Amino acid sequence: MLLDCPVRGCLVLAAMPRLCQVVLDCPTAASGPPTYVFELEDLAPDWQVGIVDADGQPAPVQTADQGEKRLITFRPSEDRFVDTRIGDYYLVFSLHPEGTPAHPVAVSISVTTSPTPPR
Repeated sequence: MLLDCPVRGCLVLAAMPRLCQVVLDCPTAASGPPTYVFELEDLAPDWQVGIVDADGQPAPVQTADQGEKRLITFRPSEDRFVDTRIGDYYLVFSLHPEGTPAHPVAVSISVTTSPTPPR
């Protein structure tokens, strides 16, 4: 995945439905939303990552660093989980105001699911 960030403090939005169609093979679930774990590699520490819904409201996430990887754990709400799919959410990448702008920034991303909600 490429992030284009030409200025300090920029935001990059990645629509999850499109991301799941083009970049990732997002797992589906037959009964209710699973917990998704996005694994990001090659993302500098001056980037923050969050998730918002289609209304721009932040979704609850948990983040953890595992060596060179950053894990973003997220469970869609029941009302936004559509047809066994993740729903209308966006990954939001924000470069810290003191970060170094660069474009494009290549980030490796993968996703897995777990039936257990994040704690």
